[in-house]
Amino acid sequence: MAVGRYKLIADADGGNTKLFDLHSDPGEVLDIAPVRPDVVRDLKVRLLDELMNIAANAPAPSPGSTTELTDQEVEQLRELGYLQ
Repeated sequence: MAVGRYKLIADADGGNTKLFDLHSDPGEVLDIAPVRPDVVRDLKVRLLDELMNIAANAPAPSPGSTTELTDQEVEQLRELGYLQ
């Protein structure tokens, strides 16, 4: 999630969180989360709010329905490390 000059990257379980200042570090090399816990906290709250809003507005799947992925989608997930 990027807001203003900051970009937060957080694992789904919240265990690994990184924060970057895109103005001074556009290459996202220096993780400033340890020195800016206030920004991390604020962005986590905003991210959670957005996720809850998305979930609240998403249509519920029909019972027994499935979603088929295209070969391209499967390959993209594999490249991102989500599938083996």
